[in-house]
Amino acid sequence: MSTIGKIGFWIALAVAVGVAGYEAHRTAGLAEQIQVTKHQTESRVGAAQRLCEERDEATNRLSLLTQELVKLRSDSAELLKLREQASRLEEVSQKVARFEAAGGSLNRLERMLIRANEDAGARKSTIPQQMLMNHFARLKLVAHLAPDQEVAIQELLLKQAAIQDQLMREGTEGTLSPERREQLVKMSSNLKSQTDAIMSPEQHAAVDAAYQRDNEVWARMKADGELMMIQNHLGTSPEQEKQLFPILYDFALKYRGTNSVSPTEKADALARVLTPAQADLYRQFTRDRSFEPILQMGQR
Repeated sequence: MSTIGKIGFWIALAVAVGVAGYEAHRTAGLAEQIQVTKHQTESRVGAAQRLCEERDEATNRLSLLTQELVKLRSDSAELLKLREQASRLEEVSQKVARFEAAGGSLNRLERMLIRANEDAGARKSTIPQQMLMNHFARLKLVAHLAPDQEVAIQELLLKQAAIQDQLMREGTEGTLSPERREQLVKMSSNLKSQTDAIMSPEQHAAVDAAYQRDNEVWARMKADGELMMIQNHLGTSPEQEKQLFPILYDFALKYRGTNSVSPTEKADALARVLTPAQADLYRQFTRDRSFEPILQMGQR
């Protein structure tokens, strides 16, 4: 073998040994990376499992807390009812004590109530009596009448209902003369004055405020009904309706207080918002009484 051949052989051998060493080193590095990656994957899987367990535990705790909250709310509502009942019992006890201190008798009151119930069952209640008894029920609720006030006011209201019933009956029969009408109206007015004198100024203020709220609710309902009819028949725009509602409400409130509203005055007020064609159509329907929603509600 020549010298050049030997040199080539040793060079080739050195290259082969170097490549083999490099591949061995690279393989060892890849194996180490695989082990590290496997360890990291196992750690992440374990962490994910722990998170799932913590999530499940938190969900269970939240469910238990929700159930406890619902139970606490239920217990609180029941406690409020019991407190309200206790307050009412205390209030009744105080009224009874005041009633007896004023010389009243529960036995006499009970007998009067039994007799009133028997009278109510023996004959059908008249319209005036029903209206005044509704008014009496509202007085008890709003003015918090004492027992002695309840007895006195109920007696006066029953007498007033009898007078108003007589007015209606004689008027229907055509036997009511102007003098007789004036006499009965004066008697009814005197009974009302006696009824008003039984209540304190604070009670009157509470009753007036309650009826004012009733009137406002009634007026709002009546205005809503009329506005709906106007929308259907006149084709008003949303901007017109915003301006029409306060006008309708004010006239409804006025009607509630005086039981009298001028149709011409109302039509003129609405005409300031309506177009001329809409205003003419409204007046036409008003003459036919098409814009009068029926609201049968008791008035004071």
